[in-house]
Amino acid sequence: MTRWHMGLIVGLAVLCTGCPATLKPEAMQPSISPAQHRSAGDLLVVAMGATEVSKAKPIHLTDEGFAQALAVSLERSGLFRQVVRDATSQYQLHATVQSVDEDIFGIDMTASIDVQYVLARMSPKGLVWEKRIRTSHTAGMSDSVISITRLQMATEGAVRKNIELAIQEISELNLE
Repeated sequence: MTRWHMGLIVGLAVLCTGCPATLKPEAMQPSISPAQHRSAGDLLVVAMGATEVSKAKPIHLTDEGFAQALAVSLERSGLFRQVVRDATSQYQLHATVQSVDEDIFGIDMTASIDVQYVLARMSPKGLVWEKRIRTSHTAGMSDSVISITRLQMATEGAVRKNIELAIQEISELNLE
């Protein structure tokens, strides 16, 4: 391989590692086991804070993407009769992303996410469950040689674990 070819490969690698990426909701959905307790009520999912805390990061987590991953995961869990995004419901789950931290240097890329969850009953109004969950995930060279891809995989993994823990805890509640 000539120096010119090697320079071209290095240049492409640098170019690809600097590309910002937006997380895909389907990559943030955990494998869900059946719920221990099920509710006959509907659930409205509201997510906020993700777009704001990740706008200056190389990997962008959006409120819409996080809400979609959370809603689909809850729907698959069977915890509630139906998960809705913009209708009245018996329960509301507010998920506020407090922080997204990403290691942008190194061979192993680690990302962590901190989310405040609040589950409330709408009628009669009342707090059902509240918890702040912080999770992290590391992606190494065996996952991808491209650093931005490793960082994306690490962030998706941290979100996946966070959603999984939230659903696990909610599934232990006796909702009705």
